[in-house]
Amino acid sequence: MKTRVFLMLASVVLPTMVNATEAPRTPSKAELLAQLEAKYATKPEKISLREAHGIWQQGDALFFDVNTPELWEDGRVPGAVFFNVADWQALLPEDKEQLMVFYCANRMCLASDYAAEAVWEMGYTNIKLMPDGIYNWRRDGYPYENDEKLASKQNQ
Repeated sequence: MKTRVFLMLASVVLPTMVNATEAPRTPSKAELLAQLEAKYATKPEKISLREAHGIWQQGDALFFDVNTPELWEDGRVPGAVFFNVADWQALLPEDKEQLMVFYCANRMCLASDYAAEAVWEMGYTNIKLMPDGIYNWRRDGYPYENDEKLASKQNQ
């Protein structure tokens, strides 16, 4: 316990002792909140399954599946594009304002967050994240396709 207290005090006191003429300024709570807002206010928006389904029904958005090949084959949002490839940049539209929805398996999977962030940093501005992923999309009864369904449709 004494060691922990000493280390905590040392981490606060030592930096100010090294350069005693200029003590580090601690940002105010308002400044920290403003920094966080500025950083995260412009990030891709997270949407519910209902919102994602509404967007899908309108047919104006590109859906990007960031799952593994096995999960992709098992089931995906109809018309989605498999994004987990080496040359993923080639899959992006020319129009940087095109509505795009990224998803992966479920809320535990962060692959779609990373993909959407990478695309956002490339200058695309109309990006949505569906954090509930394909598992919850299917659980809630929204339409999906998989390789089996596509094969049976082609054989009819």
